[in-house]
Amino acid sequence: MRRRWPHRTGLLLLLVSAAALLPPFVAGLRARYPVVPPASGEQPRVLGAYHVHTTRSDGRGSIEDVATAARNAGLSFVVLTDHNVIPGPPRFVDGVLLIEGVELSTSAGHYVALGARGPLTTARSTGADAVRSVADSGGFGVLAHPVQHKNPWRDWDAASAAPGFELYSGDTFLRDALGAPLTRLLPAAAGWLAQPMHGVMALVGDPVEPRERMLGLPRAPVALCAHDAHGFPPYEDVFRAMALALPLEQLATAPEEAAAQVVGALARGDALCVFRALGGAPGFRLEGLEAGARRARVGGSLVVHMPGGQPAEVRVWGSGVLAADGRTVRLTRPGRVHVEIWSQAPGRWWGREAKPWLVASPVEVVP
Repeated sequence: MRRRWPHRTGLLLLLVSAAALLPPFVAGLRARYPVVPPASGEQPRVLGAYHVHTTRSDGRGSIEDVATAARNAGLSFVVLTDHNVIPGPPRFVDGVLLIEGVELSTSAGHYVALGARGPLTTARSTGADAVRSVADSGGFGVLAHPVQHKNPWRDWDAASAAPGFELYSGDTFLRDALGAPLTRLLPAAAGWLAQPMHGVMALVGDPVEPRERMLGLPRAPVALCAHDAHGFPPYEDVFRAMALALPLEQLATAPEEAAAQVVGALARGDALCVFRALGGAPGFRLEGLEAGARRARVGGSLVVHMPGGQPAEVRVWGSGVLAADGRTVRLTRPGRVHVEIWSQAPGRWWGREAKPWLVASPVEVVP
């Protein structure tokens, strides 16, 4: 009997594991994505991926692999950000615009540079050196996964001069799930086996600490949703689940001109993060901003124009209060106000759960 006990224990563990995997697997089989399919005649925005790694650094796929995955996912551009490389010129590969940036490794954390027109600081410089170097080169700098257990940003004095901030990060989602194997990693893995998009969305959580850090900066940075894709989960799966949407009808045919369009839109904060698993973003806008700026006045209001077709809620943080109509944001004090739209998605285990759908950059509220 004693010799047979280990076999019984193994069988019991196998049965328990199968029972635990079954509900999220079934939930993945039953889920339907996108939750709201595109409407007939809907004008799509230019969609793309930002912060993607290839075999030039620590990614699993080649540049050509990334381009093919992006094309299959319906994207128009990809911003490549391999670690500490010298960026090459923009080009179209497989019909997808590839823009090469670089993710600099500094003593304070990682910093992404886009559109730099001169030499950048060497790897393992200080955070302040990297931020200053990118600015001096005419580039757009972004704090990469600034609140992450493995590679957080540590120099928050230097962060105040960084124009961009990664609010949502695909790599951070995955690392957080590794730290919560039962509640996040297991349902994501089982859901992915049933339906890849469901597995990717099961990783998505609420970035409470990054949002607090972002709103605590002296000015409103551009908020970006970063794929930080390394090929696991597969590139195409994460591209289908989330994208950056630009308010452009189409990209220019010349690579340099098209890259300038994309980087310019990102730097201005015109990009809207869209969790495509929930739907598109037709008609979304914030009414009440000063012309040509992400700025509004204390005592004024922002009106959120939302896509229709599914139940959704406006969520507000910072210097604003949501009015009873659920669409008007009263601006109550100087600072920054941040608006997101959340909606109901298929749950990890069963039923439904709230997930982010549309995420805009924060707005500066001035006296």
